[in-house]
Formats: sequence, C-alpha cells, structure tokens
Amino acid sequence: MATIDLGKIKLVWRGTYNASTAYTPDDIVAYTDGGVLSTYICTANSTGNAPSSGGTAHGSWAYAAKGQINETAASIRAFVESASDSNVFTDADHTKLNNIETSATADQTASEIVSLIAGQTIAPHTVSATNNVYGPSRIGRDSNDYLAFGDNDRMDIYINGSNEFRFESDGDFHADGDVIAQSTTISSDINLKENIKLVPDALDKIESLRGVTFDWKRDGTPSAGVIAQEVQGVLPQAVKEVTPVAGGESHLSVNYHALTSILIEAIKELKAEVEELKGGK
Repeated sequence: MATIDLGKIKLVWRGTYNASTAYTPDDIVAYTDGGVLSTYICTANSTGNAPSSGGTAHGSWAYAAKGQINETAASIRAFVESASDSNVFTDADHTKLNNIETSATADQTASEIVSLIAGQTIAPHTVSATNNVYGPSRIGRDSNDYLAFGDNDRMDIYINGSNEFRFESDGDFHADGDVIAQSTTISSDINLKENIKLVPDALDKIESLRGVTFDWKRDGTPSAGVIAQEVQGVLPQAVKEVTPVAGGESHLSVNYHALTSILIEAIKELKAEVEELKGGK
C-alpha cells in the first residue's frame, strides 16, 4: 500500500477494489465497471459498496480517473452508421459511402468486371470484350482458341486446341502450315552484311543437289523442293535445325532464298563455259 502525502491531502493507494475491505476517505482503488477500468477516491467510510455501477459512481466514491471502453469493430461501425453526417454515410443507406451505388459489392467476379467495362472507352482504346478472356497468361475465346505467353521467350497461338503459330523472342516466326501472302521481302542491304564472299564451285554444288517431288508424311500433301541434308553438305548456311511448334523431335529446315546464291553463281559459271566454247570455234 502506497501513501501520497500532499499536506492537507493524503492519498492512499489500496490497489484493486475488494468488497470485503473497509475503505476510508482518501483511499484510492482501481475498479472495472462494465468493461471499463477506472480509478476512484473514497469520500466516506465504505465497505461492500462497489465504486460505481453502470458508469455512475456510488455515493461513497468519486472518480479519480474515468477510463474509456475499448471499442470493437462492431461498436465503431454501429457508431459511424448512426451518424447523420451525409459526408460519411448516405442518409438513405448507412451501409454505403456517398456516391457509391447501393448494389456495389466487394466480391465481383472477373466476368462481371469485364461485362461492366465492355464497350467503355478507356483512353486511348475501347474495350470490346464481353466474356472471352481466358486463363492466366492466356487471352482468347476459351481453352481451345487463345494466345499463350511464355516467360519472355515466345507467344503461341492455339486454334481448335492445336498450337498453330509461334512468335519467338529472337524474332523467329513458326507456322504449322503454309504462309500465304501477296508478297514477301527479305532484308538484303549490303550495309547489314560483312564477310561477303562469292559462292565457289556453284555448278558442282548444284550437281550435288536433287530437285525432287514428295509427299509430306504428316498429311500426305504432295510438294516439291530439295533435301535439307543435301543442301547442308554444300551450303550449310542455308540449313537450320528447328523444333516443331507442337513439340517433338527437331528437324532440318531450308532457307530457299539462300539457294538463289548458288543458282546465280552457277549460271555465271555456265555462261563462262559457254563463252569459252564459242571462242574455240
């Protein structure tokens, strides 16, 4: 028990209130009333009289320091929702802030959000999708038709569940079929090249190649061209090993544009031989 002597005022700290203890004026106790902890000073001899009830001090006690109730989320919400200040909650609906639709919810689904923004102009573009946004890292109609993005290495295009096209980060484009265009161009500026050399013995190289017709194993489609392995033997720069878009074992592909280098030099060699024969007459 501690005593604070201030001359005419002598306060005695008696700790937590005990109903069986006899208290005299200037005794100070701690007491919890309705969940609120406060301190009280005794003003008249008192035994068995609780310092307060329901927030009102007993006649033999006075508040020394009145505590405050610990607010809960529920009590705070009840207090705020009871406010008539229209800048806090709407007067008509105390569960919504001003300028927010009463029907707004915090758990809207992806399809609901897409539906809300469909057709809305979001500068500088217009969102026109309805509900055909598909899966993580995928954009498309559904699980059969979509764009799939790799980890900074490629973008695949799936049609009817099959990977038909691929754009790679190195600039390569793969198509699991014919590429049909009105015209095509290939960069060939001399300023883009170095180590430029003529193709030697072009006629001999041509002799090592066969022009053939064949059927593709995958679907029996007839076609014509050259054999990659034969081209690789005379002009390896025109041959590249690639992996199919749909996966599987790699195979050789031929840059047919590169074959024009052999044809051009072969024609020149052939012309020189013809000229030589003409000169021998």
